[in-house]
Amino acid sequence: MILAVCVCVCVLQVRLLTVNDSVAPYAQEVAAEMRKHGLRVQVDGGASISKLIRNATVAKTPVTCVIGNKVRYRCIHMHGHT
Repeated sequence: MILAVCVCVCVLQVRLLTVNDSVAPYAQEVAAEMRKHGLRVQVDGGASISKLIRNATVAKTPVTCVIGNKVRYRCIHMHGHT
């Protein structure tokens, strides 16, 4: 008898990047709402936005959202997805 075991690897689906600490609470609210809908999301901040975007690109995160004061969020779809 062959027993098949399904192993779920927790791959990050969405990365929320905060421009500064003042928008971190809003980013956490957005992340909590996304998690309610079954998305795997992470909030990142504390570095320059270009470094955060580069890290998300290197990690091959499918969707990266930049959250700032003027524009609440802008999503970047990586890997040719629109």
